[in-house]
This record gives sequence, structure tokens and C-alpha cells, in this order.
Amino acid sequence: PDLIVTRVWTVPENPIPGGSYKVWCTVKNQGAATANPSGIDQWINCRFYIGNTDLGKEEQWCTTIQANGTYDFCSGEKTAPSAATYTFKAVVDDQGDVGESYENNNEGTASIVIKYPTYTVLATAGTGGSVTPSSRTVTHGDRTTFTVSPSTHYVRNSVSGDASGGS
Repeated sequence: PDLIVTRVWTVPENPIPGGSYKVWCTVKNQGAATANPSGIDQWINCRFYIGNTDLGKEEQWCTTIQANGTYDFCSGEKTAPSAATYTFKAVVDDQGDVGESYENNNEGTASIVIKYPTYTVLATAGTGGSVTPSSRTVTHGDRTTFTVSPSTHYVRNSVSGDASGGS
């Protein structure tokens, strides 16, 4: 057997700071024989990291991976750190329970962006006025402004809005 990490990702794809997420990885046995652990644990494990910070082991595991087979490991639920781009790493068989033909290729990484979502806010005016601009892109938690102008012989009566989470 020869275990390699072929993909690392998070669900959701871009976690929100302070929000929950899980780390996933796909492990492939690119060797010619079935990967069977021989250590005390008797299962194939995967450990997850953000940079050098250990996030812990998977929440599910497997006992074998057939030759040319794959298995998807998943971390337990985690809380996302502050907004930034981070290197996530998955290390399969970090305890060396599987005797492999090559032991130095058991890691995979991915750059994951932790960020607040953005929204496009659209503005329209009824008869007798205008709103500028007609749209703006705003990041979650930020504010934006629009200019509301009545046409000649009109008076601005009211301004209203309807947005998910606020007006």
C-alpha cells in the first residue's frame, strides 16, 4: 500500500469567521496491495491542521482501503478563525499503523479562504424619483448608502427596503 491525500476541502467551501465548518480529505491507496493497519488502533486515521495548529483526528475512520481505492475522511465540527487565507493540511496514517511502500507522501494541503459573504443590494425608485447607484456590493456586517432624489414637483415621502436580515 501507499496512502496519499489527493484533495483537502472544507464544508462550507468558504467558512464564515466564527461559523462552523468541517474539513474533508480524500485519501487514495496508490499502492498495489490493500492498506490494512497493523498497529494497536487497527484503523486508518487522518489528522487535520490549520497551518501548524492541530485540529484533531477525523470523526469517522476506516479499517482498509483497497489498492487504487479511495476514502473520504471528515473532521469533527470546528469553529472558523478570523477572516484570512489559511493553509489546511490533512495527514493520513500519522501514527504509522499502515506499512507503506513510501511513508513520506502522506500529506495534502489546500488554501482555504475564511471570509464574510458579500451581497448585491439593488435599489429602484417609483414614479417621480431616482435612486443612485442602482446597485452596490456590500460585505456582511458592513453598511452602504444610496442617494434618493425626488424629481421636480415631487417630494420624497418615504424610503423602505426589504432585505434578508434587515432593511
